[in-house]
Amino acid sequence: MNTFVIRTRRQGGATLIITLIFLMIMSLLTVTVFNMTATNVKITGNAQVRNEALAAAQVGLAATISNIQFSTAPELIAANPLAVDIDGDGKSDYTVSRNPQPRCNKVKTIKTSELNPGVPADLACMGSSAANNSGLESEVAAAATGDSLCSNSEWNIRASVVDPASKTEVAINQGVSLRVLVTDAESACK
Repeated sequence: MNTFVIRTRRQGGATLIITLIFLMIMSLLTVTVFNMTATNVKITGNAQVRNEALAAAQVGLAATISNIQFSTAPELIAANPLAVDIDGDGKSDYTVSRNPQPRCNKVKTIKTSELNPGVPADLACMGSSAANNSGLESEVAAAATGDSLCSNSEWNIRASVVDPASKTEVAINQGVSLRVLVTDAESACK
């Protein structure tokens, strides 16, 4: 008679323990990669919001500089926030505030000897009747000192934007040089 003897070998469970250790390591790696990906997505989103806010602030600066009132009535510019549509969907995405108001930092009267009569902008500063500057009280006084009727003024304009969703805040300062009449410079650049 053939009898099979079945030997039972006692296993210590080492394979099970090693498999569980590898499974935990793989799970930790998966969670780490997921967290890193989520962080990168947040960083990219924040960079996009910041770039959009910068673009909106640039639009605000351009709108301020192109507005002729910024040198004569800067308080009106600061009082009116500017709505900006970045993505072109017809809805305002950002609101640009120009506060503090545009400020004149420096004024220098242009001497008549520095002007070129061949340039129309310079001709207007010379006080000639061809430039239609009649009626300015300072024309006689300016001629006596060698000063023209115009000044070079330097302005600081600040545009700031706050994104309502992410609370990202961006502010840009821009220096602008502008030729103005001496009488306007005296009132705006105190």
